[in-house]
Amino acid sequence: MLDVRPLSYISPLTEQEIGPITPVIRLRNLADEDATVTGLFRIYRDSTGLLEYSSDLAVTPLAHGTSADIPALTPFSPGAVADDDYFVICELEYHSIQTGNVTRGTLGPFYFDTKAPPMGPVPTGHHTTHEAAGMDEIDLAGMSGLLADPQTPETHAGTHEDGQADEVNVEGLHGELADDQPALAHDIAGARHTSTATPAQLLQADANGLPVDATNTDADVAAAVGASHDRQHAITDTADHTSTATPAKLLQADANGLPVDATNTDADVAAAVGASHAQNTDTDLETVFEATLEKVANKGVAGGYCGLPNPLNTLLPLRADGTPARPGGCFLEAECMNPSSAGAGFAVNANSSGTCASVAGPSNHPGIARFTSSTTANSGGSLRTSYPEVGILLAGNETGDCVLRPQTLSGTTIRYGFHDQILWAAIVDGVYIEMAPATGLITGHTRSNSVESVTGTSLQIVTNTWYRWRIVVNANATRVDFYCLDEAGAVLWTDNLTTNIPTAAGREVGYSANANNSGTTAVALVDIDYASLEIARVLVR
Repeated sequence: MLDVRPLSYISPLTEQEIGPITPVIRLRNLADEDATVTGLFRIYRDSTGLLEYSSDLAVTPLAHGTSADIPALTPFSPGAVADDDYFVICELEYHSIQTGNVTRGTLGPFYFDTKAPPMGPVPTGHHTTHEAAGMDEIDLAGMSGLLADPQTPETHAGTHEDGQADEVNVEGLHGELADDQPALAHDIAGARHTSTATPAQLLQADANGLPVDATNTDADVAAAVGASHDRQHAITDTADHTSTATPAKLLQADANGLPVDATNTDADVAAAVGASHAQNTDTDLETVFEATLEKVANKGVAGGYCGLPNPLNTLLPLRADGTPARPGGCFLEAECMNPSSAGAGFAVNANSSGTCASVAGPSNHPGIARFTSSTTANSGGSLRTSYPEVGILLAGNETGDCVLRPQTLSGTTIRYGFHDQILWAAIVDGVYIEMAPATGLITGHTRSNSVESVTGTSLQIVTNTWYRWRIVVNANATRVDFYCLDEAGAVLWTDNLTTNIPTAAGREVGYSANANNSGTTAVALVDIDYASLEIARVLVR
């Protein structure tokens, strides 16, 4: 249990010489707990009842079974000599270090006298001891009053300079200062200024920026201002404009863009407008020329106008000889209902004993072909258009879509797009999306004669998730856009490339989605639900 007790005041004493006093109290810790002691000293004047002084105790740790003399933080300076007129009180708090419990105590009041110190006997004459070189020489520094002897001032010019303690103000002083002084405001027309300018002449700045004669006088400028007119005014105002044009003649611009006579008059043009008529309302000429010209009603009919064949589809492009070309471009799609053939125009290829088989899928994915590797390294398979992959020369407006679901990332490479490789070897020519082994990062690639460009961004994909990979070649085959969409059609990633697009002769490609694995354990590589190839430009053939 906490048990700290105040024993007595060590200071002040019962009779205390007047001067600074630091109160001190003695305490003892009788408990079996260590404590921290805080508190406050107060000293009052008994005759007035006023508080003369207060100070905190120095915060002091007090171990159990020990005593300590604890002082105030600041001293007390009594204002006057007094008998039994001052008393001190100390209020204390003890904080247990072990338990945190707090107890309080008080010591006082304690009355004390303040006495003047004894003066001793009257001193004998000793002024010499206070003179120069005496044993108790007086230092005059800081003393007030006028000495009997003149004193030589110490060097102190710096105190009179700008910003110093005894700065000199030169305002009102006579004489010329060593430094140039800024001129005060004064009348520019006053006697302090001279000029060689001609009276009434306007002024301009010379090479030094000083005023000299300009070209014109004030009267010249006033006359020009008087002759000015509004910037916007009637073009027919004869006070400001003249012309040599012939009345009623239409106007045309001359070589300088100014109006001069045209060929016709206003009456000529009005007559021509009156004689005009709506298109296709001329008198039918067939009764006169029917033997040599086709009737308008026969335009576009079988064996009719221009001798075109029957039937004529006006939406089709024409060959050079005027006969219709084959419409549209090319479109192929594979639904993967039969994993051995995939769809019209497509074939399934297995390499290094890899396999392709149908697997069940959800309602939104009818027909799924799963490619699986074998125990041979770099095995797998592909969904493709032709082999070898060299059937298409990219020329613009080619688009490819593939809906797929990756099954294994480790060691697996998936390539989709227009390219010339269905195995694991490096592609020579192509525009395609590639999934890197192990990481599952997809990037867009263009390669022309083995020189490659790769998109600056990529996308991390995961297994057992459906994606739609899309490749779009623009109309003139100068840019390829790559996309990855989720199953709902939202774009997850897109980027594009404009270099190394294989469009030159000899850089033909095929169309393929292929997957291969570098390991020797048979694993499912990818599920393919759908693939399509479109060439949207007109193919004249």
